[in-house]
Amino acid sequence: MIGSCWFAYNAPGCFLWADVESSGRVHVVADYKFQHLPVEAVATEIHTRTLHLEVSRLQAIYAAPSMFPKRQTEHGYRTLEPEAPSESFARFGLPMYPAGSIETHGWQRVHDYLRLAPDGMPWLTFAPECRALLRTLPTLTQAKRDPDEADGELFAAHALRILLSARPSTFALDARRQKPAFGTIAWLRARDRKPDGVLAR
Repeated sequence: MIGSCWFAYNAPGCFLWADVESSGRVHVVADYKFQHLPVEAVATEIHTRTLHLEVSRLQAIYAAPSMFPKRQTEHGYRTLEPEAPSESFARFGLPMYPAGSIETHGWQRVHDYLRLAPDGMPWLTFAPECRALLRTLPTLTQAKRDPDEADGELFAAHALRILLSARPSTFALDARRQKPAFGTIAWLRARDRKPDGVLAR
């Protein structure tokens, strides 16, 4: 199981837990919305909920690049900076990896995973426990200022974007998929579908 984090303090933040199948499909198991909480409280709750999911530890946790320290130098000296959120989470046993540095690319990856695979099954599914995602994701709209951006309550969608940015594209997964064996249900579905995934008439 892997996780992703969109951290914020005054605005809502979100943490996601997800299972990744060998086929590349992603199943989001749970989400956790938080607000006005320090890193310590969020990390403690993440540990509690991870154990509740009967997972000893997450294989990897991905986060936005803004959560990581920016090491800048001025006149040859390293500037002093407060501890970055990723460093704080690491102190509480939740090391993170940066993902999703380009938001436009991340939103495109979300679109990719929301389509059906060639066998007619979805690439991305959500458990009923994902209340924040299931409530906010269908309400998002295209931003007027930039057609490649989203608008609305984005905290859970940002966590999803980060999660999927760390996964291979569905087109790459399509290319490496083996053809289903002759006569199987998957073979029949593939035979009766057009390349765009629409049932043949």
